[in-house]
Order: sequence, then C-alpha cells, then structure tokens
Amino acid sequence: MPRKIGVLAWLNVVLVGALVLGLVYALRLYPRLNAGQRVVDDLKPAFQPARATGDRTGINFVGNVVNTADPLMTDKGTGAAEVPKLIALVSSKGGLSQAAVVSTLQTKFPHTLALLQAIPLSSVTSELPGFLDFVAAQLKVTTPQLVTTLQTSFPHLYQAVANLPAVTGGWNDVPNLNGLTRFDGTPVKTAPQLQDYFSHDVVPIVEKNTTNFHRVASYFPPVKDIPILLTAIGGIAVLFGLLMMLRSASGNVGHKEATVTWTIVLLLGVLVLGIVFGAQIYPRLDGGSHLLRDATPGFSAQRVAGDRAGVTFVSHVVDMADPIMNDQGKAGDDIKSLLTTLSSKTGLSTAQLLAAVTAKFPHTAALLQAVPLSAVNAEVPGVLDLLHVVLNATPADVLTTLKANVPGITQAIVNLDVVVKGWDNYPGGRSLTRFNGSAVTNAPQLRDYFGQDVVAAIEKTAPDFRKLNDTKPDLTLFPGLLTILGGLVVIYGIIMLIAVNMPDPEAEMRARKARGPGGRRAVGAESG
Repeated sequence: MPRKIGVLAWLNVVLVGALVLGLVYALRLYPRLNAGQRVVDDLKPAFQPARATGDRTGINFVGNVVNTADPLMTDKGTGAAEVPKLIALVSSKGGLSQAAVVSTLQTKFPHTLALLQAIPLSSVTSELPGFLDFVAAQLKVTTPQLVTTLQTSFPHLYQAVANLPAVTGGWNDVPNLNGLTRFDGTPVKTAPQLQDYFSHDVVPIVEKNTTNFHRVASYFPPVKDIPILLTAIGGIAVLFGLLMMLRSASGNVGHKEATVTWTIVLLLGVLVLGIVFGAQIYPRLDGGSHLLRDATPGFSAQRVAGDRAGVTFVSHVVDMADPIMNDQGKAGDDIKSLLTTLSSKTGLSTAQLLAAVTAKFPHTAALLQAVPLSAVNAEVPGVLDLLHVVLNATPADVLTTLKANVPGITQAIVNLDVVVKGWDNYPGGRSLTRFNGSAVTNAPQLRDYFGQDVVAAIEKTAPDFRKLNDTKPDLTLFPGLLTILGGLVVIYGIIMLIAVNMPDPEAEMRARKARGPGGRRAVGAESG
C-alpha cells in the first residue's frame, strides 16, 4: 500500500478511537454511570420481588389503619357527629328510649360505647393538659414530676399520651410536608392523602420496575465498568493507529504485518460489538430508562423531604396506637395500675375516680375505659347481632343501613378488625424482611422498614439519581451509537484486509521484468 494511503487509512483508526473517547466524555459516562452504580447498589434490596410484594401488603395495611382512625380522629372526621345518629337509629327501630339504648350498650358492650364517647380523639388531646394537672394534684406532685413518673412507672400509657397530640394535631395538616404533591400535582396535606401518595405513587415505582431494575443490576460487568472498558478500547485504537501511521509513513509495513494489524482493527470493532451485546447494554439502558422515567417524580428534593416527614408522622401514629391496640401493648395494664395508685392516694374507689375524671374530662375518661381496642373489636360482632335483631335485617342489610346512616363509624368498624388482628401479624407480612434480613411481621416493624430502610435508601440515592437522570443527552442513545461505530470498524477492517491482500499488477510487472527471460532474475538485477 502506498505510504500516503497507508497513513490516511490509519488516521481513520485514530479518529474512530478518538470518537469512542469523545462519546465516553461527551455523554459523561464516568460520573453518570458511577452515580448509577451507587443507585443500583443502594436500592437493590428494595427491588427484590418479595419486598415489592411486601411493600404492597404493608401499605395496604397502613391504609386500613388510616381508614380506621380517620372518622375518629378529629371533628373533620364524621364519627363523632354520627354517634347521636346511631343511637337515634337504634332507638327508633328498636322502640327504646335513647337512654335505654345507651344503658344497653354500657351493659353489653362497654368498650365500644366508651370508644364512641371518646371521639373525636382531638378532644382527648384538648383535655390532656388539664387531666395531667388533675392527676398531679391528686398525687400531690408537680405536673413535670408526674410526667417523669409516667415515663418510668407507666411507660406504655405515657407513650400513647405523648404521641396523641402529634397525631391529632397533624392528622389534617401533616407537619413538614412543605407543599408535597402527588405525582399528578394533587396537594398532600392530610393523613389519608399521605397514605394515598405512598400507596398510589411511591410503592408502584417498585412494583412496576422490579424487572427493569434487575435488567440494569444483574448483568456483568457492573455499569460503572462500562466506561472503563470503552476508554481502554478507544485509547488502544488511538495509540495503535498513531503507531501504524508512523510505520506507514516510513514505508516499513510489509504484507504480513499489514494483514495482522488490520485484523487487530477488525477485532477491535468486534470487541466493541461484543461489549454492546455481551454486556446487555441495550436491555440494561432500556430498563434503566423506564425506571428513570417512572421514578423521576419520586426523587425530587421536595418529595424526598416529604417522604421523611410522612414516615415521621406515621411513626407517631404507630407509637400512639401500639400501646392501646391490644393486651400486648400494656397500656391497659398501666391504666389499671395508675387508677390503683390514685385510689390509694386519694381514698376514692376506682369507680369514684372515673366519675370524677368523667365530670371534668369526659373524652379522656371514655378513652381510658375503651382501651385496649382489641376489646372493642371483640364486641363488634355482638353489636352487629344486636342491630340484626333491632333492625330486623340480614347481616348484609345491617351493614348497608349503617353505611347509609353512619358511614364514618361503619368505615372504622370494618377496618378495625383488620387492624387489630393484623397489628402483631399483619396480612402478608411473612413475605417481607428488612434490608438486613430481619423479619417484618408487626406494625412497628413495618414502620421501621419503611422509615429506616426504604425512605432512608431514597434519601441516600436521591442526589446520585438526579445526577444520573438530569444530565443530557439521554443514555439510550449510547448503545445505538456504539453499535454503529463497532459495525463500521468491523466493515472498515474487512475492507482494509481485502485491500492489503489484493494482487498489485504493477508490482507483479516489476517482478517479471526483474526475473528476465526464462523466469530467472537478470544478472544485473541480482547484482543490483
């Protein structure tokens, strides 16, 4: 091959190598894929299929908790306003006075009646300061001293009391959401809206993208190594091309060397294609693109902060409800112990103490008598049986009538059974584990899983996610460009191999002349 053509041919190889290096740096593959690798590493536990399933069952259980509490929590819930309607309904259908209805409930279903009299729970919050002052006065201690006593001697009751104001105060205006919105822009302010946000926006990111995530994470090599491989290939092409340009310029490249070197170029093109298809760059970046598109709204700085504020509020709800949910919560035991202590200090019987508290703090006294909520749930079937008789209706018609007349109370009743029975073993919980492998079976553990694992992982990866996602151009352009480039190098290598191995007519003519007549080299040629 003439020197000038050889130099130009190898210049093309240098340019191709430079183009590979240019793609690596123009697309910012190093910072983006390093960030992507950190996202993959930190979120990989969350995208395990079992956890995706567990997220759904977990958030559904949270929905049951919210649906139980919403009608009972504040005046904006309908439960408190529906209590007189329920009494009036039973009175009119059963032919009893309303006082007789209340007396029947008190006799047969005392915990249920107490809970109905306690709501809205925001009224308990309003009464708490005065109630604590009252108890402190009975024990002849200051209110701060009483709080210390509650913390040490009645810790389960104290936990419920300490968290109730945060729950009732934040139920309709969850603190620190700071303008959080659903992915469609709907404002998120209340506890039910927060549950909808997690259930319909955040959890579906994991549910929809488990496969996409594992397309990115499961193939070899790790995504952070892809730019290293491409840099090596581009650098080799540039250096090798420059070396061969110098050799071609000096005219020292023989036929055998040319064949070998152009074969190397061909193999470099094959190697590029091998990386594209062997490392599954198409499906990996396609899966990554789908994941980025679906998850982008959830990784904005405002929503990440909202996630943390949301799970903090959920934590208050769990801490408030856990001691009063069932006998294992032990708030009921603490209440009995506190009443016993007060009785010994004041000389009043428990009934007299409750009467005194009821006179001053009726909602608080009612809640103390309603605990644990599992006792309320145990009475609900009896209440429904009573209504079945009074209303002269089938069980299905009883619920229909209740939904029509007292929808909030009906909502609380229907969901309370799931919450009470699932609090220590929520439905579907056996399939879920923490990122460290520990079991998630009860409500506090579920709260810890979402707060300390899922949201913590989102917080940790959010900056890297935004670095990966916000940089242009789109990474999905990358495999197509590499495929074209690798294919062109292969074709170019084949063409050059054919070119260097084609017969050269002028060289053959010179050889014939040099050999002379008879096929032997002329003497002059030999001596020359």
